[in-house]
Amino acid sequence: MAANETVLIVDDRRENIAFLAESVLRPAGYDVTTAADGVEGVQRALREKPDLIITDLHVPRLNGLEILKALRQARSAIPVILMTFHGSEEAAVQAFQLGAKDYIIKPCTIQDMQRAIERALVEHRLRKERDRLVSDVTLANRRVERRLKELSVLASIGKSVTALLDENRLLTRVVDAAVYLTGAEEGLLLLADEESEELYMRAARGFGEKYARGFRLRVNDSLAGEVVRTGKPVIITGASREDRFKVKTGYLVKSLLHVPIKAGESVIGVLSVDHMTEDRSFTNHDLYLLSALADYAAISLENSRLQVKLQEQLERLSTGPLEPLQAETPEGAAEYGQDIQVYRQEIRAQLQEGSRILSDLSEKIASLEDWVEDAAARERPAMQRRSLAADTFPADGVPASLRQDLDTILDSIVDGVLVIGQDDQVVIVNRMAEELLGGPLTGRPVEGACDDPRWIKTYRIVKTAAQLQDNAPGSEISSATTPLTVANRMLSASFRIKAAVDQAPSGIVIVLRDVTSEREAQRAKDSFIASISQELRTPMTSILGYADLLMRGSLGPLTQFQGKFLDRIRANAERMGMQLNDLVGMTIIDSRQLEIKAETMDLVSTIHEAFDGVHKQMAEKGQALELDLEPNLPYVRADPDAMYHVLRNLLQNAHRCSPGKATIVLRARGMREGRDQYVLVSVTDAGGGIASEDHKKVFNRFYRSDNPTVSGLGDPEVSLPIVKTLVEAHGGRVWLESARGTGSTFTVILPIRQVAAPAPGSNAVPAG
Repeated sequence: MAANETVLIVDDRRENIAFLAESVLRPAGYDVTTAADGVEGVQRALREKPDLIITDLHVPRLNGLEILKALRQARSAIPVILMTFHGSEEAAVQAFQLGAKDYIIKPCTIQDMQRAIERALVEHRLRKERDRLVSDVTLANRRVERRLKELSVLASIGKSVTALLDENRLLTRVVDAAVYLTGAEEGLLLLADEESEELYMRAARGFGEKYARGFRLRVNDSLAGEVVRTGKPVIITGASREDRFKVKTGYLVKSLLHVPIKAGESVIGVLSVDHMTEDRSFTNHDLYLLSALADYAAISLENSRLQVKLQEQLERLSTGPLEPLQAETPEGAAEYGQDIQVYRQEIRAQLQEGSRILSDLSEKIASLEDWVEDAAARERPAMQRRSLAADTFPADGVPASLRQDLDTILDSIVDGVLVIGQDDQVVIVNRMAEELLGGPLTGRPVEGACDDPRWIKTYRIVKTAAQLQDNAPGSEISSATTPLTVANRMLSASFRIKAAVDQAPSGIVIVLRDVTSEREAQRAKDSFIASISQELRTPMTSILGYADLLMRGSLGPLTQFQGKFLDRIRANAERMGMQLNDLVGMTIIDSRQLEIKAETMDLVSTIHEAFDGVHKQMAEKGQALELDLEPNLPYVRADPDAMYHVLRNLLQNAHRCSPGKATIVLRARGMREGRDQYVLVSVTDAGGGIASEDHKKVFNRFYRSDNPTVSGLGDPEVSLPIVKTLVEAHGGRVWLESARGTGSTFTVILPIRQVAAPAPGSNAVPAG
């Protein structure tokens, strides 16, 4: 195994070099390089990094031992064979101590030298092979991680195609995914306009807003148009075609990638990414990813067009002359009337089924709440007894006259009780504590009483706080509670400082409560809520679909009252859907399965996206949204979906509590707190305000105002608690500023990412 291996010979004698190079090394396939003295040898070794060094003990400027010292100081791992005519045991020992792989006394045979070289290179070869394998594995892991991220993004877009009805939002996600997966600076989605023979912007990432709105290309005079005409993708590196880019697209790019968006055999648009400043090229793998995203975009657009065609057909059927049909084909007219009756009966059945399921859900949730309240009521006397017993325990022991009575009292307590003395030994323990922790505990060190690391950690925190002087930081801690897991049981351990008569700390009282059944009940409740919520979605979707069908007049004209009632049905069904989403969201939060996928994101685009989600509702009340966005608003490190949920809920709450024709104000700006930088976003409504004593309660999901119709709070349900949870999960904060008779302002701050991002200035956006 001598291929590509190099040996450096450090020697000033030509006969020695000739023997090693011509008789030993080159016949075995090694490359040979030489140095005439020790200084040159060390320099060449550190610069060229040969696979092996063979040096004589006696060479000019630096001898063999000094060469070994120099290589050791430079942390070089190159193996060294030391040769000499006059050896000694001391020199050999010193050479091996300095890291020599072999010590050879001349004269020696060719076979002896070859065996020494092979022995010296075994470890070096293994190290190189290990490094190569580590590098290969690292590279493979990076490729796998990249592929997993790509597949995750593609799967997310695929789910959105089937679950997301908002075409604008879906196409924006497609472009965002294209930029993310290819690492491009810009991305855009163009659609073909057959009448004008131009391509117009449908979604973009990285383009200025004003530029994006007016972006149009001629099909017959552009690279994107070439993709539309030929149906084939285009990959170009900008270094050789910069002038053509300038003529065809109106701006300069370094490289670009266009792929067609096809509906059947027809090209209906182009998905494109480019690099404006970076000297990077796109690969065939980028082409594969972009083509997959283009297919998703085509599916979304085709779905939208099919819906439009279906709507047109329904409108034509609904506006057709009914009387001639009755006159010419009475059987057909009778069948048409029967279909209308069937549709109406199905709608009634779906409404009744949804009402029944909601009623069952309400009853079962109410029964769960009653069960929890009853359990809490049963535990209150025991908690009071524990508190009394903890306050009356002696400091360092119990008199013999009271031991029997005290043991009886403690053993009657349903929870485990331990008293720890000042020497960290268990002084008093009841039967339940020994049952929960498994075995006798009296006289044992507190550290060995429980294997869960949270046990001793919490005990040390409380004990340290007990030993602090008054006014010292942490001296305010008098108790702490932590969860424990012991033998498949879930326990809640409460640690409390026990004071003697003179109020000096004299020990710690620990109360253990078995919460296994409560946790299992909570999990069952969460599973039940998630299951019922999923079952409710199907009838609600049907209700919305049939309501839309009737409201469009597809099954005949409606009276004024019928239209009003259907509008009310649809509005309440939509509200029910949002409440179900919030209910499932709180279930996820309670089960601690909340997953935040933070990334560097532009908060301005999410603000506009959230406004699009409530635009229709605000327009119906004649409300307007005023945006006051700081120019070059910094990027934030957050989950885009979570931020969309936060902003939409705040806007929706402001819409609900504000009167008609009111103006809602959304502000965003950078701010600094000490050394930390944040982005501040506030939403101000025009409602009736919230009393100061209720400010903290609005973020509590169990809160119900004394006046449930208070105008200052648009949604006293679970949307605002979810907002608080999501914001705090990102390391931010949310608070409320309000007073009775004035509007309310909900403010959110989020940590920023040091990347400047352009943002539109202050402007008003009418909801109509």
